[in-house]
Amino acid sequence: ALAAEQVRQAEIARQRAEEQARTSRHLRWLAAGLGVVLVLAIVATAFALVQRDKSQQSLRQSVSHRLTAAAVNSLEADPERSVLLAVEAMRATHDADRTVTREADSALHRALQALRVEHTLFGHAGPVFDTAFSPDRGCLATAGADRTARVWDSISGEEIFVLSGHTSLVRSVAFGPPDGGAGRCGAHLVTGSEDGTAKVWSLPSGSAATGEELLALSGAAGPVWSVVSDRDGKRLATGGDDGKVRVWDGATGQELLALSGHDGPIRGIAFSPDGTQLATTGEDGTAKVWSLSTDGGSSGQELLTLTRHTGPVWSVGFSPDGTRLATAGED
Repeated sequence: ALAAEQVRQAEIARQRAEEQARTSRHLRWLAAGLGVVLVLAIVATAFALVQRDKSQQSLRQSVSHRLTAAAVNSLEADPERSVLLAVEAMRATHDADRTVTREADSALHRALQALRVEHTLFGHAGPVFDTAFSPDRGCLATAGADRTARVWDSISGEEIFVLSGHTSLVRSVAFGPPDGGAGRCGAHLVTGSEDGTAKVWSLPSGSAATGEELLALSGAAGPVWSVVSDRDGKRLATGGDDGKVRVWDGATGQELLALSGHDGPIRGIAFSPDGTQLATTGEDGTAKVWSLSTDGGSSGQELLTLTRHTGPVWSVGFSPDGTRLATAGED
């Protein structure tokens, strides 16, 4: 009886082992099948996403093509509208995948050329770095890589003066102190150059081919990138490679203030409309506002440092009421 019971128990154990083996095989096959299904699902999903992206890309390109065609059709009648349509045609693809169709790019260039340009001024031998209108808007000054500043009649486009006293690239121009009514443009001209100087020029009436150098403002250790005048021309400001902003007497050329705070070259300067503040920008990625108050010892005090840019800040301007600043940077 004991032997029979042992045989029976052995048979039961064998059957259980076989059942477990079959179950394990089924589970392995099931797992393999699920894996295959999962892979197929991933492939199908990826294919669907690719197809969706292609469909969306095709739709964006279709929209871009329609906008481009509308831009081209508006060239003759309304170039300004063509510019806006061409820009939207470029954005239709660029906002999604950073690409621009060749047709949209070409349409924008054609639209820009078709704009109602009053004058195209030729004269500089190389790049033009800066422009400025005279207070009466009758003259336009330009700064060039050919070491000259040029003054143009803004109505006719005629070149009036060539100012050629700098020994390196002229980087900045601004109309400065009033000329007492003797000059053609109503104000003297200020220039800043990579030769480390800023100059003040008279712009006489008559047929003179060049202006007269009145003042040379020196002191910067390196190129002068920016020059600006306050509203009445009594003070000038310059900013250069040495990271300092200098404020000068517009009549005598005497240095009134030297402002230090930027970590690197100064790129942009602007007087506030009332002349009580000066805004500056630099390659250190900041914009600063300084006090130019004449009451007590607060003149030259740093009032604000603006740090939202993530690269060099090239330009700055006050709003007409002096309550806001606009800055433009490499970011």
